[in-house]
Amino acid sequence: MVKLLKPLKTATTVVCDEKEPTVSLIMPLKFMIEQSMSPDENCTQTIANMKSAILLDISDRYSGDCNDMLQECTALDPRFRSLSHLNDEQRESVYARIREKASPLHEQRNPARTSDIDERTTRASASTSGAAAEQARVMVEAAQGAEQSQEEPVEGERQMQDVTQPPPPKKTALEDLLGSSYTTVVETVQSSRGIEMEILSYRNGIPIPLNSSPLEWWKVNAYAYPILAHLAKAYLCIPATSVPSERVFSTAGDIVSAQRSLITPEHVDMLVFFKKNQS
Repeated sequence: MVKLLKPLKTATTVVCDEKEPTVSLIMPLKFMIEQSMSPDENCTQTIANMKSAILLDISDRYSGDCNDMLQECTALDPRFRSLSHLNDEQRESVYARIREKASPLHEQRNPARTSDIDERTTRASASTSGAAAEQARVMVEAAQGAEQSQEEPVEGERQMQDVTQPPPPKKTALEDLLGSSYTTVVETVQSSRGIEMEILSYRNGIPIPLNSSPLEWWKVNAYAYPILAHLAKAYLCIPATSVPSERVFSTAGDIVSAQRSLITPEHVDMLVFFKKNQS
């Protein structure tokens, strides 16, 4: 029985940690428990009954939307990014949901930047069009030797500009050979950037060791996955259990005792903060 219950004790200790993310561990640990509790012909009747009871209890946990959210948390942990406990169809479903949630999140975070880019683009286009129109007007005046009105139609100015422009420069041999394919590749990469490229690059990466910190990994690699990093920050901060918060209440109970009944609430907050954040 001790050997049977050892994985449960270890799993409980792991998910009660308060220094590292724990929500991403729930589904891998559940899979491990289900594997360790599978029937074995060498088990005694008592052990077999205990395994069946544990499997029956854990099989119905974390279903529906809760299961989907926990799987997404696991995928955003670089230790479990391969989702080895799922089949191919389930993996694709998890990353499809991450893609759907990350895309609008990225748009919400950058509305000001997008509007600034659009405004700068509009101003630049207007400035370029104005300069081109002015240049065409000067060319028309010089060709005709007479003063032209500034209220001429823009279409006429654009036509004259096209007529007076010099012929385009000849292509080099390299541009002639690889110009079309090179331009297409660049445009494809630029149009495909964003969440699709991030997810593809993230999934192709090698999972980090189990003893590594996913928070430290995201801190170092956030520049490479800016959209996923923001989503991971929102997901991995969720504790798997209420144990860390219960520990805070226990700490407060140790601080506020009968011998310290006159301590102020502000000092209680300070002492609890110091106790829970000491190295």
